[in-house]
Amino acid sequence: NVNVNDVVTVNNSLAVNYGANTNFTPNTSVRPTDNGSLNMKMTQDGFVGKINLGGDTGSVMLNGNSYTVVRDRTGLQALSSSPSGRFLLASDIDLASQEWLPVGRTSGDTPFTGSLEGLGHEVKNLSITNAVNNGRVGLLGTTSGLLNITNIGVSGSINATSASMSAGGLIGSITASSIANVTVLRNVYSKVNVTVSGNAGGLIGNAQVTSVVNAFSSGTIRNTINSTNNTGGLIASFTVGTVRNAFATGNVEGGTAAVSANPPNVGGLIGGVQGNSNGGVTIENVYATGDVKQNSSLLSNTNTPGGLFGFITNSGSNNVTITDAYTTSKIVSDISRKGSVIGTGNITGSGNVIFKNVYWSSSSSGLNQAVGGYTTTSNKTIDETGLFNVPIGIAGTEFPNLNPEVWSVVNGTPTLKLFQGAPTLTPIFIRLDCGLCESIYGETPQLSFKAFNMASGGTEITDASLTGTALYSLTSGGTAAGMLLSNTSNAGAYAITYTSGLTGSAMYQLSPGAATTFTIKPRALAITTNDFVSSPLTTAAI
Repeated sequence: NVNVNDVVTVNNSLAVNYGANTNFTPNTSVRPTDNGSLNMKMTQDGFVGKINLGGDTGSVMLNGNSYTVVRDRTGLQALSSSPSGRFLLASDIDLASQEWLPVGRTSGDTPFTGSLEGLGHEVKNLSITNAVNNGRVGLLGTTSGLLNITNIGVSGSINATSASMSAGGLIGSITASSIANVTVLRNVYSKVNVTVSGNAGGLIGNAQVTSVVNAFSSGTIRNTINSTNNTGGLIASFTVGTVRNAFATGNVEGGTAAVSANPPNVGGLIGGVQGNSNGGVTIENVYATGDVKQNSSLLSNTNTPGGLFGFITNSGSNNVTITDAYTTSKIVSDISRKGSVIGTGNITGSGNVIFKNVYWSSSSSGLNQAVGGYTTTSNKTIDETGLFNVPIGIAGTEFPNLNPEVWSVVNGTPTLKLFQGAPTLTPIFIRLDCGLCESIYGETPQLSFKAFNMASGGTEITDASLTGTALYSLTSGGTAAGMLLSNTSNAGAYAITYTSGLTGSAMYQLSPGAATTFTIKPRALAITTNDFVSSPLTTAAI
């Protein structure tokens, strides 16, 4: 993998090679690796790693493929005229809240089938207000086939309710004809508020045969129509594929209380999940925290709300598996069939719906059940032994089954390490600490360096895990006195200040503390006399 964790600016040409079967360019510093990828560092707020292309940047080659550089709104709109091309963002792009017409907006339009590489940039101020019946809207309307959309974020709003549509901040609808044509989304996010009549998702409206890896949505999502549509914080409807390392934090609302019709399925993460004869679904390392609200004056159980999923159906032979997940979503609905994790299950095939290490909190959801119920056609129920009701958000709550390499727990709430920024290091100070801090000339001074919470000393940091050999500076009477005390150092008082040489726990940032005085005392002079017999002085005659 090629991982970019900070801002890089390129003013000439750019060539990056990664993954299998790529041609290595000798003048680049990055060599290809099998099954690699180009990853911009993400946090819960967006990208901190990105590659900016200066105005002089000419050709851009990724894995031997040439990309068209997009620098502004006009260049981004060109995706519609070349929907099978490869495009790459040179910088953040501001759409200035002007009406956006996405590629593949209607069923008669050609879908986008190319590649879009964001290099860690965000398309800002997306605005879509014009509804089109059976339309698909987002930054991209419709995508199809074996394509890649990577390292890109989008912010803005979609507010179009006059016609039924499928909408997502990044993509309105992903279509695929077979499991061989998997659409890959990696390192993507949406901060788009979505309000439409139809499938409404924070990131994607409708996704078929799709792999979504490293993604989040933080927008508020609303579906104003009462129908069989789905509404989800991240994805409205997901059929066959994988969702891994993803979360949604925005509130999700479906249905209009004034209309007597069936409300949509509403999920904090995904509205509707479906496995079928084309394949199963794998969802792992995910969570949702936004409120889930379902409105309807017709209180049927046809479509239902859930903290993670509104509805899960599996008509195929492969499993729908959810592993390592949690939700703190509050469920607001008068419908009786509703669940803290899933609203309704419908299993009609030979495959199962399996939950492993999925956590929910009754105090957060306001419900006492993880699964709301099942349709009358369901031929089996969900094994709930992998669902755990725990007080999420309470200090001391543990999640022993979550993979510690993927998750960290802060004050009783799990979080994905992938989206954590650089850790905030606690400063500690290294000082000489040696009791009396003195020796006698001729003895080798015993020096011991320890870590403290203040430069002047204070409390010792016992878990600093210091290793190495401390180097230090010496002054005596304000004058430099070498770099090492030894058994031959002159008697006197020395100010010793740590300089370098030690390493410690990754939690701490090591700095030199204040100088400590070390005294070498003179050794007492011992004079030994020997008795002798004196002889008379003999004087020789000259």
